[in-house]
Amino acid sequence: MLMYLVLSLCFTYALLKTPMKRAKLRTAAAIVIPSVYGGAIELLQEWFFYPRTGTWGDWAADITGVLIGYFAIILLQKWKTNASMK
Repeated sequence: MLMYLVLSLCFTYALLKTPMKRAKLRTAAAIVIPSVYGGAIELLQEWFFYPRTGTWGDWAADITGVLIGYFAIILLQKWKTNASMK
């Protein structure tokens, strides 16, 4: 979970710095891309790297890390914006 939290922090921060017209698309990309990556890693572990196994629980932990990282960056950005307005 921690690895995907850090991945999501970096990915979301980079997306926020790039000009995008659609905020919903940015949000979807910031959550979906790292989550799909985590699922792909779980499948690769299950199919190609014996004795490693891919589990739903591991993927759920990956997604949890992604969501925590995403919302942490969003909250930090809002806090930074509010602090600079004062």
